[in-house]
Amino acid sequence: MKELGVEDAEKNAIYGLDEGNYLLRYLVMLSGDGRGKTQTLNHCERDTNGDVLWTWTYPSVSTTQQSLVLRKCGLEGEHTSVQPFVYGQLGKTWYYINCTEVFDSDNLPRVAQFALVLWAKDFSPEKYETLCRILSKTYCKTGNPATMLQLYLSVVTRGSCTTEENGTFLARDFESRSNTSGHTNLKGGCIYDFIMDCKLEKRANIKFCILLGKSGTETFQMKQQAYGNEAKSHPVCFEGHSCFKSGRTSLNDEERSSQTAEDEEIEVRILLGHFLSFATSKKCSELQSAPLNDLTSKLVQTFGLESILIYTALLLKKRIIVYHHSLGSLLAWVRTFPSMMSHRRGYDYLFPWVDLAQDEILELKSSLWYIAGSRDSGIGSRTDLYDVLVNVPAREITVAPHAKESMVMTKSHRDIAVFMVQLAGSEEITELHLIREIADKTKELLDQLRTLATVKTPEGKLMVSIESIREKNLPPALDNFLFNLAIAENLIML
Repeated sequence: MKELGVEDAEKNAIYGLDEGNYLLRYLVMLSGDGRGKTQTLNHCERDTNGDVLWTWTYPSVSTTQQSLVLRKCGLEGEHTSVQPFVYGQLGKTWYYINCTEVFDSDNLPRVAQFALVLWAKDFSPEKYETLCRILSKTYCKTGNPATMLQLYLSVVTRGSCTTEENGTFLARDFESRSNTSGHTNLKGGCIYDFIMDCKLEKRANIKFCILLGKSGTETFQMKQQAYGNEAKSHPVCFEGHSCFKSGRTSLNDEERSSQTAEDEEIEVRILLGHFLSFATSKKCSELQSAPLNDLTSKLVQTFGLESILIYTALLLKKRIIVYHHSLGSLLAWVRTFPSMMSHRRGYDYLFPWVDLAQDEILELKSSLWYIAGSRDSGIGSRTDLYDVLVNVPAREITVAPHAKESMVMTKSHRDIAVFMVQLAGSEEITELHLIREIADKTKELLDQLRTLATVKTPEGKLMVSIESIREKNLPPALDNFLFNLAIAENLIML
């Protein structure tokens, strides 16, 4: 196995570029500060003799990661074809595997198939599938990993790369898409993140110029040459140059203890105004929302009133296993489930494809709750791994014996089930509307729970006690459900 270290990779990717791109070397060093989401690039090949080799990696890969990739990529064994693109999670890091079959390539004469693997901190299959395809096409065309690595480093450090055949790849084109919850959050939104990334990038440029011994005027001239009308104004550039030359090291904004929430909101709206002005001046196309996954309504239609079991399991943070024999269908269905809980952020609990291998089982068991996908037909017998099993092809939902008590349905559940089925069956209801209506129902349940929060912690947080639930003399099923919901929402005081 050949591994490209950081130093070798920088040489291969940067030497020979025009002078203006030497900034890439500096930004590669900065990428270790946590701002980059993409972490590792791996590559393995199957040659014409059927042997599978782990050919190179940047900057490194663990033995556990190697084992998982070789198991998932499908290059080993008697495979006549491979799954083009798969993804999953290992150790709080997402892996994206793009497999390519090689036909009549002069630059790869002994390669039959290869798998390109990206490891990243964010869950964005569309973004990384697009990037993987661009990198894979480049490798097929050139046979040179250094050329592919140059594009990869450009995306890691600058958020974009350009090729003659595929045009320009912009990471922000994918990150700017809105989520399905419909909530607006300027401070934490993708536009704000993009603006802040631009600020950090330009500050890094100023700092780099200072390291090269450039004066304030020379720095401003270089920024004008690089950014044109987007460059900071002369006074702003000089102010930044003066700060870094005086000893400032951080690229982030300095903390302002007196800043109020209203001040922050005003600042974000000013930044948003700058962004819109920039978009207009560059004649950018209007930002498009991600096409919503229409499988949410299909999920409800497929399981009918029993879809309330999926909703309840998600709400109570149960361990859910989704089974489908087709890997492509499995990945699509598993990804649909979080849309029912749009009030919860992140995808740390999502495991799109899990094999019954020891390392993956241990990874799964380390999580208290999850949504995991499996193609193993024997998964139904592994009740130690699930509370609820959703068999998509059979249209069956199984509640494990140990979870039945906490999954008892109430009148509220029946009402929500009927409500969801009616909405999903209506041609006038869009996917976004369905998701928002489900979110509203969830909010009603959570609001009902919070009315029972009467006990204060030493920190002043209101919590729900067992006594406050029992004082309401609720039906046993509802009493039980609210208790389990309080546990799921970390509101129970035992």
